[in-house]
Amino acid sequence: MRNVPGNHGRTVRAVTPLPLSVVIPTLNEARNIGHVLDLMPPVEELIIVDGCSDDGTVRVAHEHRPEARSILQPRSGKASATRAPFGIATA
Repeated sequence: MRNVPGNHGRTVRAVTPLPLSVVIPTLNEARNIGHVLDLMPPVEELIIVDGCSDDGTVRVAHEHRPEARSILQPRSGKASATRAPFGIATA
């Protein structure tokens, strides 16, 4: 069980991860990514595709979801970042 920030102190019970892969393209989202990941239900696979952020986005993502996989990708657009993990996604 974990306490989710912004959930008014309520404890969220761990559930069986949903059988899917979630891909989140990021670029300098350190201020937002933690909040998003805290609100997400457990999933079988979480892939962060980062466009070489310089604000610690990947570090923050791993602080909130240590199991997340990270792919660093040159800044080539959101569409490219969204397509990149399809070759490695397992769920």
